[in-house]
Amino acid sequence: MNIIRALPFLLFTVTQLSGQAISVELIQSDGNWSLNRGGNPYYVEGAGGSDFLGYLAEYGGISIRTWGTSEDTHALLDSAHSLGLTVCMGLWVGHQEHGFDYDDETAVANQFADFKKWVERYKDHPAVLFWALGNEVELGVSYSSLNLKVWDAINDLSEMVHEIDGNHPTLTITAGLSGQKLADIKERAPDLDILGVNCYGCISGVENTIDQGGWDKPYMITEWGPNGQWESPRTSWGATIELTSTQKAQLYFDRYANAILSDADKVIGSYVFLWGNKFEETPTWYGLFFDGSETEAVDMMTYHWSGSYPENRAPKIISAKLNGKFANENVIIRADWNNEITLEVEDENMESLTFEYLIQPEIGSDGTVSDGNQVLPYIPGLFSETQGAEGIFKTPENLKNYRLFYFVRDDDGNIGLGNIPFRVELDPLVSTDPNIFFASRDTYIRDGEFQADDFGDTDFSRLITRLSENEDQGFIRETYVGFDLSSINESMNSATVELYGGGTEGVKTVIYGIGDLPWSEKNLSWNTKYDDSELVALDTITVGSEETYYKWNVGNYVIQQLAAYKDQLSFVFKNISVHPQLSVCESRETRPFPPSMVFDFNGEELVLSNNHSIERSLKIYPVPTHDLLKVQTDSYILEYYEISTLNGKIIKSGRFTDYNKEIDLSLLSSGVYGISIYSRHHVFRNKLYVK
Repeated sequence: MNIIRALPFLLFTVTQLSGQAISVELIQSDGNWSLNRGGNPYYVEGAGGSDFLGYLAEYGGISIRTWGTSEDTHALLDSAHSLGLTVCMGLWVGHQEHGFDYDDETAVANQFADFKKWVERYKDHPAVLFWALGNEVELGVSYSSLNLKVWDAINDLSEMVHEIDGNHPTLTITAGLSGQKLADIKERAPDLDILGVNCYGCISGVENTIDQGGWDKPYMITEWGPNGQWESPRTSWGATIELTSTQKAQLYFDRYANAILSDADKVIGSYVFLWGNKFEETPTWYGLFFDGSETEAVDMMTYHWSGSYPENRAPKIISAKLNGKFANENVIIRADWNNEITLEVEDENMESLTFEYLIQPEIGSDGTVSDGNQVLPYIPGLFSETQGAEGIFKTPENLKNYRLFYFVRDDDGNIGLGNIPFRVELDPLVSTDPNIFFASRDTYIRDGEFQADDFGDTDFSRLITRLSENEDQGFIRETYVGFDLSSINESMNSATVELYGGGTEGVKTVIYGIGDLPWSEKNLSWNTKYDDSELVALDTITVGSEETYYKWNVGNYVIQQLAAYKDQLSFVFKNISVHPQLSVCESRETRPFPPSMVFDFNGEELVLSNNHSIERSLKIYPVPTHDLLKVQTDSYILEYYEISTLNGKIIKSGRFTDYNKEIDLSLLSSGVYGISIYSRHHVFRNKLYVK
């Protein structure tokens, strides 16, 4: 750019002028306010931030805004002046939210002395435009609990600046504006020359608040842009919905025209936010740039500042859908594969475009992201296919919240972008093979300092076993897996429990049965595990380093448990070979290789015990049946019965009138049901098979 090639000459000029302040004056005429700099009208067309200053000057911007002052500020002032830019000098006044106490006279005096040093150092630099005394000092506490002495301190700072520096006006900058806030500033900080207001969604109401509050000085919009995350809609699970770069660009255009230029009587300029990019809520929310590329918002500001758009404009995002839904339609993914992001884009320069898609966990949501030097860390390996404006990806971990970011770049450093928040709620894991049952729950536990942790909720993507040397504390893992076998109603020749994984060579691992003892992934830890005396050793195999399904024979045990009406079966895996490495297997959340139980059924009806947990005096027969079910007891007065589906819905009930009972099942479809029989003091529950 020509402006860059002229830099050596301009830097020489700065050296000559570095001690020559340029006077800045506020002019009031017929009730209107304006600004003069060096005797010439100066309407502030500015941006917050210190990046890409060459672009700012080239596109018509004339000023930048900082939030604090330090030893590095001199270099920034020189750089800005070399490009013909001015600087609104920020002094970061202490916030009550961050612990600054305005009742502490020593702290206030030290802050005053520190800022006086910076004013004395930089007051004569020709790039200085204003002194901004504090940014959003009231933020983070309810205004009713704000120590109003902060406005007194800001007034003292303004008086100090005016005493030392007669060339540059002062302002303080607020977070939005209310009538009460405005009244307090008028009363306690009358020495201020200008009021600065940071506002996003509330920008259209500032002019009315200024007028109703009787503010008789000029003001500026010192931060503005798209709605902030606190003002934006959310998904049903609480994720903020961010506008696309094109939607934001339209807001930048409209808000500058309708909420800033519209109040020409008192507004003396503004600073658009942010001339660069930063991470706040998302990596893309506020920046007019991303990864060094210009978004469409830069085009809009260029038009307002210079009167024409840049020759090459950023790609437009016309629409973006994930599995056919827009970002504001609560996108919930329920399938493992073939999720699709589809974009509709437009480029006025008819250039070739490149597309990029990235997924990362929502902030505050568990998940793993790569930790390289990417501008936006992401989960690798999810996209199996990308073809321009379409991308196909597999689902990340279940029961987590994510964002899919998309980026559309042209060949000239411009970018269109956006993101769609989504939640993963995969459909229940159900095998399509009637001989295979997938695990309904799984987790591992760990001893030592981790003995109270439940890893089923925090490390749900793997299962681990290990036996350490000398039983070192914290290095033993055991894996629990549970299966729901309530739909089985036929006998079997064999059954195996199978885990997919490996990773160690020659490690012997035992599978133990614990029947239907209750546990969940979120409450099982080393401290709450079952005593070894409750475990039944079933089979031992040697695990290898090859990743495959490893199989343990549990047939006889499963037959016994099912015959005793125990159909929520759980197993524990323990290594009995000492090895420094872990044996790692995939969990049910990993998909498509979850823990499985594989059966060889023989087609015969499963013979069930009539006595499992019911007193021996109660007899229910014949089982199975499709006609009359008889109930007989010599010891209890039976009152009524309930027959329900396996998910608990009651479909038939009735009362008993004598000791020998019959229940008509002829209207029930064949299948598996639950039966509950109630006496005066007991309830007996069984599984019921109807032919």
